[in-house]
Amino acid sequence: MALAGEGSHSTVYKDPMILVGPENLTLTVHQTAVLECIATGNPRPIVSWSRLDGRPIGVEGIQVLGTGNLMISDLTVQHSGIYVCAANKPGTRVRRTAQGSLVVQDVSDANYISKEKKSKERAIKSLVGEEVSTGLEQ
Repeated sequence: MALAGEGSHSTVYKDPMILVGPENLTLTVHQTAVLECIATGNPRPIVSWSRLDGRPIGVEGIQVLGTGNLMISDLTVQHSGIYVCAANKPGTRVRRTAQGSLVVQDVSDANYISKEKKSKERAIKSLVGEEVSTGLEQ
């Protein structure tokens, strides 16, 4: 079987496909977010990022890594939103998209602290409840 470049003039073209898209993330301010976008195709697709609400992503602390992943350093609440990864076939309008939400919470937000405290209290009560019921079963 001859491969392209080994005397064969046939090239197999494949439309872009996103293998791994961005997950929904909930982080706190000052953390770093990495939104994944791994795409394949022939020719290799061009990966780009946008926000669903049309707002600019910005440049400060923003990097698109060689893999196509979007890295946002030193998160602020303003980074919250739905991010869209697009894999574009070069020279055409063929593209595939995937999206994920980023929620950035301010740890000084009393509501956030209250939710965390209640969540921990429920976890403790759940553990204590399990220990009591286990103790009674013996």
